[in-house]
Amino acid sequence: YMLSPRKDLDQKYTDKALREYQLFLDDFPTSEYVEEANKKVMELRSKKAEKMLDNAYIYRKLEEYNAALKYIDMLLERYYDTEVVKQALYEKGRVYLDKEDWTMVRDILKKLEIVKADKEREQLNEEYEAAYKEYLEDNPQPSPVVEK
Repeated sequence: YMLSPRKDLDQKYTDKALREYQLFLDDFPTSEYVEEANKKVMELRSKKAEKMLDNAYIYRKLEEYNAALKYIDMLLERYYDTEVVKQALYEKGRVYLDKEDWTMVRDILKKLEIVKADKEREQLNEEYEAAYKEYLEDNPQPSPVVEK
């Protein structure tokens, strides 16, 4: 555990610590240290999730949207029980904003509401409204045809 580095470095010691904690929990499920071990496992899992989120952010900035979405989806699948999920959903919404995929942004806004990520939802909603307004100004929609 003590060798587990910052999230921006190689996480092999984090992986090793996770394995060791899991072995301990499997071998000694009634130990007085189970609660502490579970806290450490959650801390390490959160660090791994943050590392994946950082990678997704970098790929979004490089406009490698598919790679960014892949990292976010892996994070949501593997680390669904961490607090990083709210930030990951927000980042996923940002990717879809950058791609101008308005339907997916609205879907992410709904998911943020479900996980009670009010701050992230409000911020993404503001960004969405501004970006969509700008998009409509740059891409005027034709008037609907009314048949007689």
